Formats: sequence, structure tokens, C-alpha cells
Amino acid sequence: MTPTGFQCVDVARPIPSDTNLHTDVLQNYGGLALIHRDAVKVFKKSLDVTVTTFEFLYAVITVGNVSLSVVGIYRPGSQAVNSTFFDELSSVFEQICLHTRHLVICGDLNIHVDMIQAR
Repeated sequence: MTPTGFQCVDVARPIPSDTNLHTDVLQNYGGLALIHRDAVKVFKKSLDVTVTTFEFLYAVITVGNVSLSVVGIYRPGSQAVNSTFFDELSSVFEQICLHTRHLVICGDLNIHVDMIQAR
């Protein structure tokens, strides 16, 4: 579905464990995608971390001899922000920082500053 001259790296939204997979009405919308030009090398990477409060896509982009890491994050706005979210986000960043010096973080955290209460 990408235009000519482009490619896509993506991660699908996980299917909840209680979902009936043996039905013809199964729908699983969502996930994250990074659409890029063919001339740019993009490799999806995995981390040794499991998250439950957000979704993320971790990729390394290389143009010529320059590489940088990109992390796309989506946290549903329908869920309350809690300490588990911050713990999981810290775990993701800690692992990524072991592998890269150049990092771009983008996405939608759905955090409204006026809703965060002091701990």
C-alpha cells in the first residue's frame, strides 16, 4: 500500500489473549508504521522487554554511513497514566540507549500534563 519508491516497516497491534481467533469477523485495527523512501535502509529491531501500557516500533535508519535509531510510541488515551507506564517506558529507553548514540523519539503518548498527579 506504499507509493512507488517507498517501503514500510510496521508492527501490528497485539491481539488480546482472550480473542476468538477462529471466527470470520476477527478485526484487529492499529499498530505503528514507518514509511520511508527506497534509498533509505531501515531495519526493524526487537528489544528484550515486554510492555503492556503502550505500543512501540524500534528501527535503525541508515543513509550512507550515518545511522540513527527511531522509536515510535503509541499510548492509548483511554487508559490512565500510571507508574507501570513510566517503568516500561524507562526499560525501553534503557535498552535502546545501550545500542545507539543518535535517537529520535516520536509518537503519541496521550499524556495531559494537567492530569498527572504528583507522586
